[in-house]
Amino acid sequence: MSSRNPAVCCSVLLLGVTLAQFEVRSTAAAELTFTIPLATLDDVRRLDQRPEIAEVMHTARAYSDSPIFLAAYVTADDVRSNRADAGGVADELVIEMGGYLASRGVEPDRITGKGMGIDPAIGRAVVVWFGIKPPPSELDPLLQAVRIDGSSYGF
Repeated sequence: MSSRNPAVCCSVLLLGVTLAQFEVRSTAAAELTFTIPLATLDDVRRLDQRPEIAEVMHTARAYSDSPIFLAAYVTADDVRSNRADAGGVADELVIEMGGYLASRGVEPDRITGKGMGIDPAIGRAVVVWFGIKPPPSELDPLLQAVRIDGSSYGF
């Protein structure tokens, strides 16, 4: 970590399970990252029950001009059980999360995302980046943004 770009990393732990992780970097535009692990694919439909979603919504409102990029990761079991490709299953998580944010008042034109597929290190999760447009450089080759239109999702 350089002195020109200090970062503060935090994790919220409960009973040894990481509920949310976020990183704040001091740059020209604030960048905040939240990782929301999901126990099952259906957990994305119950975001109101997740304790870390309040912080995501607070950040979305506090940084109302900031673009939001969503990346979703799934497991090999998710792919097998859905008989679909990893990117497609992960795209569905992005659409669900984007729809959730849009239905709670976040402007849909601020939200883009991409289902990233399987990453064993991350597991099943949705990563929310504030202040990133386009996403971090390590995602650039994979970016084919999914535009979110909150009016078409059932939240």
